[in-house]
Formats: sequence, structure tokens, C-alpha cells
Amino acid sequence: MSEYKDNDLQVKSCTLTDLFNTSFEAIIGTSIQGQLTIPEYQRPYVWREKHINRLLNDFSEYYENTDVNKPFYYLGSIILHQDGDKLKIIDGQQRITTLLLIQKFINSGAVSGIEYSANKSIESINYNLSYLKSIFNKEIFEYRDKDIFN
Repeated sequence: MSEYKDNDLQVKSCTLTDLFNTSFEAIIGTSIQGQLTIPEYQRPYVWREKHINRLLNDFSEYYENTDVNKPFYYLGSIILHQDGDKLKIIDGQQRITTLLLIQKFINSGAVSGIEYSANKSIESINYNLSYLKSIFNKEIFEYRDKDIFN
């Protein structure tokens, strides 16, 4: 894990669990804590099958590698802005939203707390939930023989 700090900027590598739990506790070794939110000025959630497939294929390739010394999966940078008790997602919204959708199939009781108000985001979320459900139910040929959600 790497870390950089000054008075206004904190850089920290963390797990998705750490990120998704920021409404309950700070990321270890930081003061990064708050409810993840989507600022109004952010574009809507627009990922479709090709983006989801790329992410799922990356996960599949990573988990097929049985090397015990492999590094953690690197999802990429996520940029958050602390605004009181809120953590505004500045960069990474598409990935975070997709991962929250995937989490619904891994842990059906998971709650993100992120609210989406843009109609385009809500349409895309519903569409992608349906697509992911098809993958989960082994209805998509490309993923029939893969245990994506295990």
C-alpha cells in the first residue's frame, strides 16, 4: 500500500470493502470517511454490456491466475472529494456503480447508500442489473462456464 498526505490531500490504496465501508469507518490510516455520493455535476451512469464484459473478463483472468504471490487486483484510481460527511465521487463512478451492482449478486443484503437521481443512471442501472442477472443465471453463453460471482 502506498500513501501520500498533506493538509488537504490524502492518497491511499485500499480494498473495495474499505471503500464501501467509509460511511461506517475511516479507511485505515486516513481520515477518509463519509457516505459515498454522486455529485449533481457528474455525468450519469452509462456503462453497458461491453464495459461490464471487459471488467468481468479482467476479474476472471485475475482469479484464474493461481500464483499465490500475485498482487491484489488493481481497479484503477478513484478520486473522492470530502465535503462534510459526504465523499463525493469525482472519478470512478462508472466502475464503483458497476461493482455495487455485481455485489448485489455476491451479497444480496449489501446496501450502498448511494442515491441516483438522473433518469439515465436509473435506466442504465436497471438494464445492467438485468444483464448481470442473466450472467448469474448462466444465460449468457460467454459466461456459462465461468464462476464470475464466486
